[in-house]
Amino acid sequence: MARCVLCRLLQSVARAESDQLYAAVWSASADWEARFTDEHGFWPDETDENAELIHRARALQGADPAAALALYRIAADQGSPEALELVAWHHQTGTVVAADPNLAAEWLRRAIAAGAWRATIVYARHLDALGHSDPADELLQDGIDAGFAPAFFWLGYLRARRDPTNATRRAVQPLVEHAAARGHPLAEWTVARWMARGNLGIGNIVAGLRRLFALSGQLRRGPEAGQPAKPTAGSGTIAPTSR
Repeated sequence: MARCVLCRLLQSVARAESDQLYAAVWSASADWEARFTDEHGFWPDETDENAELIHRARALQGADPAAALALYRIAADQGSPEALELVAWHHQTGTVVAADPNLAAEWLRRAIAAGAWRATIVYARHLDALGHSDPADELLQDGIDAGFAPAFFWLGYLRARRDPTNATRRAVQPLVEHAAARGHPLAEWTVARWMARGNLGIGNIVAGLRRLFALSGQLRRGPEAGQPAKPTAGSGTIAPTSR
């Protein structure tokens, strides 16, 4: 009987970790980070001129993405934090232009210097992927010191991904839990998944399953449907990585 219950629990975990949920969590997290950045004073003001250029570029994005990028570049050259981040996204993803991680990094550094806090997340992930873990951690620590909730998650997540041991997961759990408590979907999914798998102790498995199911239900209901994300490049650059 106990074995059957365990089998059902394991099957539930598998369903909760479906590819569909995984993609939904990443998408919701990108939206959440956009809202948090905008609503908590981490998005610098734009000049009226640059705001107008970005507005015109967005209107052209679908029909003429090259023309849109040209407008983003003008605004970026005038110091627009959002345009700098958007130009970086084009070079990172190979949209309109050839993908060039070095150019993307250069634009991201300029975006960070202009005050684009979400660019710090993208750049930290870029540095980490290149094996530059110390600079990545230092950049994220700056965000933590400033109270930028996404940085809490990403510092914990990247450390756990570099050293996927239960000891490291326990060490970074407070960072991830902080972001989860603020509403970061991927932070909640990550710590719930660790718990459900027994990574944080077998006594936390049931609680982890409950958190996974609650998050799954929340995503299905779409509680943020009435709160569209601020449309910047960050939503495109926060892309899923391997589990």
